[in-house]
Amino acid sequence: MLELSEEAAAEVVEGVARLGAAGDLPWLAACARDGRRAVQEALVDGWRRHERRGYAEAVLAGAPLVDGAITVVDPAQVPHLGALRHLTAVSVVIGAGVQPLSVLADVPHLTWVTLKVDGEVSLAPLADHPRLEAVELEGADGYADLDRLGELPGLAYLHLGLAPGRAWKSLDFLAHCPNVESLRLSGLDDATDRSALGRLENLVHVGFFAHPIGGFAGWPTSESAASLHFALSGELDLTGIADFAPNAGRIGLHDTRVADLEPLLDLEWLAELAIYDETDPLDLTPLTGASLRLTLFRSAGHAGVDGLGPGVELHYLDD
Repeated sequence: MLELSEEAAAEVVEGVARLGAAGDLPWLAACARDGRRAVQEALVDGWRRHERRGYAEAVLAGAPLVDGAITVVDPAQVPHLGALRHLTAVSVVIGAGVQPLSVLADVPHLTWVTLKVDGEVSLAPLADHPRLEAVELEGADGYADLDRLGELPGLAYLHLGLAPGRAWKSLDFLAHCPNVESLRLSGLDDATDRSALGRLENLVHVGFFAHPIGGFAGWPTSESAASLHFALSGELDLTGIADFAPNAGRIGLHDTRVADLEPLLDLEWLAELAIYDETDPLDLTPLTGASLRLTLFRSAGHAGVDGLGPGVELHYLDD
């Protein structure tokens, strides 16, 4: 295998691993000595196609992985992580089906978790994994024991998504995770106390989902927020956005209706606007004299594109 390029070797390994044949395990185990990144990634991807215990013990046990790191995509893999001798970091990213946080109980070296959840979810189990850098949970009716986030000193990315129709009363729990750099939240309505957003001094990326936002009046000021992303189920009123994030340099709109883009001109450092919407055209006329990079779908038929000035650098996603 070493005579092949990294890409070619990875393709061969992927093709064999995809078959899921137990008779191929000795050959795959020999390939596990090839420490090239793409080869290791192909071996790890093949795990889900084989009997979990047998593959872990025969193929991955002595594999260097990618600098000791692995991403688990199937809860059936979790009990066999202990067989991997060179393991140093685990990401659990399970996109299919609701999972209890108890699935994380026996995960060593856990640094990232992405799970779908439901009901009232206690975050207490996360405190057993102090190396966590990223927590991404979606679908809860509510979250309890939010103070346990304070036991994750390296937490830099936090996404706590609520089920449709649920809303946060307050974001005060953010006081327990002062080092968060990237924050994604759903369930902010007009009654939500958002004051804690202004106290996250390291916050750079902020994403808002689901509930419409009727302007930013009364919101705190986040001096550090540089990138804002909106994927709302209703309309976004941008009035006052410069008071909330005066230093924002990038705005992303994903299937979000905006009646007026003019408030964006109050953002002194705005360098990029990305509109990820193929069906609901926006009026771009307010951006005529702006200087920024504008990314959008040509097929969306946004109004005012032809009149944009020379300061607008257009990039089309569907070219």
